[in-house]
Amino acid sequence: MPLLDAAAQTALQEGGRLGLDGFEVLIKGGRSLSIKAFDGKVDEFSTSDTCGLSVRALRAQQEGYAYTEDLRPAAVRAAVQAAAENALLVADPQPVRLAVFEGEPQQLELFCPALEARPAAEKIALALQTDAATRASPEVLAVPHVGYSEGTAFLRLLNDRGLDRGYRVSAAFIYSYPLVGRAEQRKTAFEFERSRDGAHLDPERVANAAVERARSLLAAEEVSSGSYPIVFENRSATKMLEAFAPIFNAQVAQEGHSVLSSERLGSRIGSELLQLIDDPLLAAGWSSRPFDDEGCPSRRLQLMGDGIFQHQMHNSKTGRKAGCASSGHASRAIRGTLGIASSNLFLEPGTQPVTALRARYPRAIEVTEIVGLHSGSSLSSGDFSVPCKGFLLEAGERKQALQDFTISGNILETLQRIEALGDDLYFGLSGVGSPAWLVSKLSVGGK
Repeated sequence: MPLLDAAAQTALQEGGRLGLDGFEVLIKGGRSLSIKAFDGKVDEFSTSDTCGLSVRALRAQQEGYAYTEDLRPAAVRAAVQAAAENALLVADPQPVRLAVFEGEPQQLELFCPALEARPAAEKIALALQTDAATRASPEVLAVPHVGYSEGTAFLRLLNDRGLDRGYRVSAAFIYSYPLVGRAEQRKTAFEFERSRDGAHLDPERVANAAVERARSLLAAEEVSSGSYPIVFENRSATKMLEAFAPIFNAQVAQEGHSVLSSERLGSRIGSELLQLIDDPLLAAGWSSRPFDDEGCPSRRLQLMGDGIFQHQMHNSKTGRKAGCASSGHASRAIRGTLGIASSNLFLEPGTQPVTALRARYPRAIEVTEIVGLHSGSSLSSGDFSVPCKGFLLEAGERKQALQDFTISGNILETLQRIEALGDDLYFGLSGVGSPAWLVSKLSVGGK
């Protein structure tokens, strides 16, 4: 990529000319393709290309940021100058310095050139086949969202200490979101399947799974309010974990917005069954990365072991403040400042099938869908109260579909009440994964 090479060198030269204490150049970009189908035809075929360069400049022990999407030399030099000027505008009480990391990143196979080489006709066919298979069921009233999507992305990081690292990733997926109906009830469900190279995607499986998932919720009724044992299906458990993952983010904690402060490290925060891992080196992970956005080589991190709070996710700044090293979780958007992000964050699965979890209590509720979890939860307190869909369980069987009920509680109390984990680890599109949970009791609001 000659243009990127030239832009990177221009930024390094301008930073050297200005005599900065340190500077870092981050280049991110990618290409995406979206094919949406509707009623047997291609409804949308769109592509987009993005690329941007962000500069982090250190001056007088402070840092400033600037970015440009114009990679011509004059624009790149202007971005470096703006970052240098911005470093003097905001005073951080903690002196800032550029981190230097030991070791080399592990090589990961995250990019498949065959994806972009596949003919567009094959990708269109996948979208149309998924649409046709979804519409084949007589109970499907409409298919609001169905299609094929793919993306490739690249990252390159350079600094004035001689660092120059980069990697590329690719992914493609098909998806279906049907609306099914019976009598007066209408239900929807989402299903997807993804691949690194766009091969081996199964439209029939995705369509059938989406339709069956929506169909199972028809004839839903309300449930009486009370305290119930709760089985979180792996998808809803994943949503819970995704919503509360930031409580393990050291930056969130240091800003006073997490229920978990560093003072709680070493204390029990969950059931002894819980092993919470963030693994950026996971071979099949969709959020894997060889290094973070500061260049720190990635490594597996155990956030919770046997229910004990063991680690927080750090970048170099939060690590210095806490008196520890970066955990390799620095994140920075082209238009943003240094932050923290998880990679493949998941609870290790148990050994029991979800059928065993359903059968543990004579009567329980299974939560299969949670609505509005981010707006109905608080990171600072850990409290949540969210609308759900699911099933009334009796003797381990799904007795009745349920709608219009809420579950309320506190995430730390919920984690401590987990009595069993399923063997069915599931990863959503966000890179967060979980098996099913059996929670001894939660408050349910219904009729």
